[in-house]
Amino acid sequence: MAKQQTAVVWFEDLGAGDVPRVGGKNASLGEMIQALKDEGVRVPDGFATTADAYRTFLEANDLTARLQAHLDELRGDHERALEKIGKAIRTLFRRAKFPEEIATEIRQAYHDLSRRYNTEEVDVAVRSSATAEDLLCCRCCQAPVGIFFPLPSLGAVSPRPEPSYGFG
Repeated sequence: MAKQQTAVVWFEDLGAGDVPRVGGKNASLGEMIQALKDEGVRVPDGFATTADAYRTFLEANDLTARLQAHLDELRGDHERALEKIGKAIRTLFRRAKFPEEIATEIRQAYHDLSRRYNTEEVDVAVRSSATAEDLLCCRCCQAPVGIFFPLPSLGAVSPRPEPSYGFG
């Protein structure tokens, strides 16, 4: 039976076979949790967003063709173009919005994670785990991609905080 496609997957539900779905770092966290939990080693809980969620985000914001057009500009003199194109791509991501279904799922997972730690707003670490981190688009942006929340206080920013892909 095929796994249900969702935007979010909890680390404890991930394993080595999930690298294409969530990237290597997230799959490794799942492996660590599964291997070490019974040994009494505590690994922080968390969740990953899926590659499908990322592709849906790109499609919903009509980013794929625009990203490719920017990347096509890199042919030729690279140094100045790289800085300019990297900035343009970062701007595209910063202005883009998650489709509501994905944003809702990410917000719910964050609230569920907070409940696991018996707090309203748990502190989180955000890290990219691209399924192909050495792709040209990742190199040209010169920074890791992750999902960012308006933390530390989600509720103070908006009653429905918006997660966003960003560059660190």
